Amino acid sequence: MKILDNKLYNVGIYARLSLDDNSNSNKKHKPIGASASIENQINILKDYVQKAGWNLIETYSDDGYTGSDFKRPAFQRMMSDLTKGHINLIIVKDLSRFGRDAVGVGKHIEEIFPTLGCRFISIAENIDTLFDDNDFMFIYSIMNDYYLKDLSKKVKKGKYERAKSGICMLSKAPYGYKKCKEDNTKLFIDPYAAEIVKRIYAMRLEKKGYVAIAKILNSERVLPPTLQGKQAEWESENRFQIWKDSSIINILKNDVYTGKLTQMKVGTTSYKNRKKTVVDESNWIVSENAHEPIISKEIWDAVNEINLSRVAQKRNTQKNLFRSMLKCSSCGSSLKRNGSASQKNFYTCPIHGHSDDTVCTSHKVCETDLTEIIIRELTEIAKQIKLNK
Repeated sequence: MKILDNKLYNVGIYARLSLDDNSNSNKKHKPIGASASIENQINILKDYVQKAGWNLIETYSDDGYTGSDFKRPAFQRMMSDLTKGHINLIIVKDLSRFGRDAVGVGKHIEEIFPTLGCRFISIAENIDTLFDDNDFMFIYSIMNDYYLKDLSKKVKKGKYERAKSGICMLSKAPYGYKKCKEDNTKLFIDPYAAEIVKRIYAMRLEKKGYVAIAKILNSERVLPPTLQGKQAEWESENRFQIWKDSSIINILKNDVYTGKLTQMKVGTTSYKNRKKTVVDESNWIVSENAHEPIISKEIWDAVNEINLSRVAQKRNTQKNLFRSMLKCSSCGSSLKRNGSASQKNFYTCPIHGHSDDTVCTSHKVCETDLTEIIIRELTEIAKQIKLNK
């Protein structure tokens, strides 16, 4: 511990543990002389504050949060308390607990904290912003950042190899299947849901539309995928959780029902940005005969042919001008357009369309009328702009 000044410090101690830190796999670096547990971090920090004779105001801890960004609840609360002046000294056990983004760590310690009159201490690296000998801080931050990048590479490679071996890594079993309790990498058929899947494919072979299929299932009170096994919820508050055309489409285009397992379809932008991105189809990993099929390949091909022909028909219709812009005033669902190039288009409530008046009431607005109203309003606004620039 360095020589301390006589200033009264109100301390906030911060501890963090991510899921990766809590695992022994892929560990390349451990802070010297410390366990990776939250409790251990907090005990070390409290002991440090007590020996220094400072005033411990608050303990902040984020358990199960990555250090790649600062969108962590306890961290945000700490920053709020700092801004309000409740604390003026932040202490962490080591720099990686504070964060692993080198740019973000540097910005906080070198710009934000000094502006707010906050002192910062990282015990393991002997960093203390009260003193001007923290030249190695940037190097420590780069090492922590590199650790995160290296770990991300290893995790991605591990997932790729598992998928290549045909191991199912789906977080949730597709409707019609269940995960084996003894081995969650195995899919087996859910008898009840599998029969519903077969019915959906059979109705599509009869050229029934997506909405028509959803309406039939809802009229028979068949539980939708979101409420499978939860009859009590269906009868109580979840009246808007019904079969929708989107649910039908997802089932009819998913080749998992033929026994095929397609993985690695979605990735992330980078190890620092968890935003989901669609992976090019050439990089998908496909395993044939990965589990018991519900639908034969012949039925799948026949249904897929129908789906493709309907898509081609839709491409010839007019552009959907107000897609995702209009909401039902009763249930809040996005209104859907019904019609074609040869007739007037109307926007109606899909919840009502998929069921009946017991779920939601009928709402309808003509696209032509709506267009005329908007053009009239825009013309009036344009006049006002011309009069008063």
